[in-house]
Amino acid sequence: MESDIVDLPDDLFIGKGLHKAAYVDPRDRTRCIKVCFHENDPDLERELKYRHWCHRESRMLPAYYGTVRTSRGTGYVYELIHDFDS
Repeated sequence: MESDIVDLPDDLFIGKGLHKAAYVDPRDRTRCIKVCFHENDPDLERELKYRHWCHRESRMLPAYYGTVRTSRGTGYVYELIHDFDS
């Protein structure tokens, strides 16, 4: 059920940037969930507008799958990119 809250324990942590922390999606390990440090983050809003402008068809951007409720707040689900040898 999509209304369930996805638990993001510390062992799923991948890394963090200035605005978001990333976790492996426990429901699908080919995806990651990014959680903003602050609600209404302007960086995220800019990114989502850019993706919409690109019509979500750009092969240069990781796929975006939408939002999900997580134990750490609203999560944004993306394709998880790996190094070619990992």
